[in-house]
Amino acid sequence: IPLTKLSDYSILLYGEEKVGKTTFAAQFPDSFVLFFEPGGHALATYSREPRSWKDFKGYIKLLQQSKRFRTVIIDTVDIAYQMCYRFICDREGIAHPKEEGFAVAWTMIRDEFQEQMSTLLKLNRGVIFTSHSMEKDIKVRTGDTFSRIIPTMSRQSRMILEPMVDMWVYCRHTKFQREFVIRGTDHIAAGHRMENNFLNISKISMGASSSQAYKNFVAGFNNEIPNTKTKVTVKIKTGR
Repeated sequence: IPLTKLSDYSILLYGEEKVGKTTFAAQFPDSFVLFFEPGGHALATYSREPRSWKDFKGYIKLLQQSKRFRTVIIDTVDIAYQMCYRFICDREGIAHPKEEGFAVAWTMIRDEFQEQMSTLLKLNRGVIFTSHSMEKDIKVRTGDTFSRIIPTMSRQSRMILEPMVDMWVYCRHTKFQREFVIRGTDHIAAGHRMENNFLNISKISMGASSSQAYKNFVAGFNNEIPNTKTKVTVKIKTGR
């Protein structure tokens, strides 16, 4: 049976600097933020700042033992992956996975990151991962190149996390407003797996505040935003 509450789903929330990703995420019910980078000092929320990958794993164990929080926010997942990377390199006594004889370290990093992300997503609560955005040139088999907006996460972390989450949401400034892009295009990476939610809409206004952004997003999830698509009637003049 599909889950019916937005707070039960996982989201990869990425976008431009200062667009309001973290303040929006903090609006989710009973949220707990793990700040991997500075930026949450102005938020009234329960939070911690993991200083190492070992710290992060410790918080996951505490979350497994408690039902206190309904939503867990990882801000940003980019730095979380970097901590995992450094954890494996330090454990193996290497400076970089490319060192001769240690290429297997890439597999160790992948397995460690995937295991902890999987554990986090199995806590039966909502999880929001934040990331920044960048525009990258993508080369296809024909040799043609096109630009695409994607998260700033490393390639390996994207390949691990993107298949795991339920939604990929891009946040951006436009000429007139801030908005969520929930249905992607060739130029923007975004989308979701829900067949019964966000029907007939591809963008949602973030409004003028984080609370309005959350209210609008919930309305979009519940299919309470009118379809903005309009039919265009073309009158054709006929004559002899």
